Amino acid sequence: TILPLIFFIMNKFQFNYNWENYGSDVTTFLNDLSNQISTIYLDDISWQIISSYFGLLDIILLLICLVFPLWFSLRFWCAELLIIDKEMNIKTSLIISYTLTFKVIQLIIMGGIMLFINLIFSLLGYLFFTISLTLSYICICLYYRHLKQTIISPLLNK
Repeated sequence: TILPLIFFIMNKFQFNYNWENYGSDVTTFLNDLSNQISTIYLDDISWQIISSYFGLLDIILLLICLVFPLWFSLRFWCAELLIIDKEMNIKTSLIISYTLTFKVIQLIIMGGIMLFINLIFSLLGYLFFTISLTLSYICICLYYRHLKQTIISPLLNK
């Protein structure tokens, strides 16, 4: 889902895939790409050149490229849990995950609250952050269990 975003960034910054250096190792290329982008971001002169290089159309295209991965993450977040928990195939888990997540606003609110709590606990130290992150995972799993009991069980019993 992030391929359009990667292609946009590669086209905008004119990063070309060199088959002689990378071959079929796309992971190394993406690591080099992220290192180059972070270097550009940290260098003040490069940042000023790049920020003047982006126009309104580029920002709109960037936002359009970000919409699909965000939508996909919100609508299919429990597909992997269904694959592990119910041993479903990928197609069925995606369909049921789409059915489960029709109330996306609940997930966004819960995620925002957990993000805020994790940020506060991360300021208190690593131990507190580890505890709050573990509690966040437990909350997500409890929310999945609630969705599973209220929506999946009636679907599977039919």
